[in-house]
Amino acid sequence: MSATYKDIGVSSEGHVGIVEIQRPPHNFFDNALINQIADAFEAFDRDGNIRAYVLCAQGKSFCAGADFQNRPSTGSQSESGKHL
Repeated sequence: MSATYKDIGVSSEGHVGIVEIQRPPHNFFDNALINQIADAFEAFDRDGNIRAYVLCAQGKSFCAGADFQNRPSTGSQSESGKHL
């Protein structure tokens, strides 16, 4: 997988696609992170070799919640997370 992302690391082992959230210490979700994760999963689907996904995170917390303070006023949160 050749794409690079600001808030996630993407790798694979055999038929397993791994997406690691890299926003410690709390790994808050926001629209940008959701879009990056969705893009990584879509890239795994296009690859055709991936049969399972692992979503993990750096730091003590997997995810402490969501931060939608800076969300666009014209879009909806459900639009960003439609793939998740």
